[in-house]
Amino acid sequence: MCIIKFIVAKHLLSTILKRLMALLNTNKAFKAAALQRSFSKAERGQACQLISDLIHKSGELMLKSLRDGLRFKTKSHPRDVVTTTDKAVEQLLISGISKVFPEHQFIAEEGTAGAAKSNVLSDAPTWIIDPIDGTMNFVHGFPHFCCSIALYVQKQCELAWIYNPMLRQSYVMQRGKGSYFNGQRVHVSGQEKLQHALVYVEWSVRRTEAGDVASTQAMHALLPKVQGIRSLGSTALNLAQLASGMCDAYFHCGPHIWDFAAGVPLVLEAGGVVLDPCGVG
Repeated sequence: MCIIKFIVAKHLLSTILKRLMALLNTNKAFKAAALQRSFSKAERGQACQLISDLIHKSGELMLKSLRDGLRFKTKSHPRDVVTTTDKAVEQLLISGISKVFPEHQFIAEEGTAGAAKSNVLSDAPTWIIDPIDGTMNFVHGFPHFCCSIALYVQKQCELAWIYNPMLRQSYVMQRGKGSYFNGQRVHVSGQEKLQHALVYVEWSVRRTEAGDVASTQAMHALLPKVQGIRSLGSTALNLAQLASGMCDAYFHCGPHIWDFAAGVPLVLEAGGVVLDPCGVG
């Protein structure tokens, strides 16, 4: 009798565990679907107003840091710098967004608490943040740095913002609704002749020999064929200016996901074309 009871109890336990696992899986699927539905039904204006407020607060924080004096340190090498302001801005953004969208995920350069440990983009609504793109410029007070924010849903960029607080330049993109610079819709230049083109180039902050060689070779190959070359030190702003027609092309080896997450959608919505170095779209 005891053996029979034990077998029955074991059978019941197995059935309960299976039902619990099924319930958990159903809950996960429902939660993922709910995340997608909640964003698709939410007013985009809510997200736009939120980021407009947060990104300007971030800009004020950057400018205050410049006035008060910066503290910075190097990361992987002397060209890869980070300031206390980078981390403060990132914390401000993640904290502010989480209060309104608590279920959303984050990928952020400085790895602030709440950001994903992996830089692999999933289908879940994910904010990709570079608190200060062009940190070297920021450290030196050169006015070509910005805050870059993008929201991806199902691996597509829905909204993007790039803001240069020193020059008060604001770039905004909404998927299917175009790219805007300080409230005015913009388009890529449409320049088709290389000899008339102003081209931006950038060296990878990773500073690998292969990346530096590729960038240098590209610059030397382009120099006699284009009207001008510029290297300004901020991937996000370079792409934003490309989207606005301020330059005609941009070449960069080895950017990180947070460097281009907002800039590439701006270019695409402005009618541009984006290719990787192997020619794949």
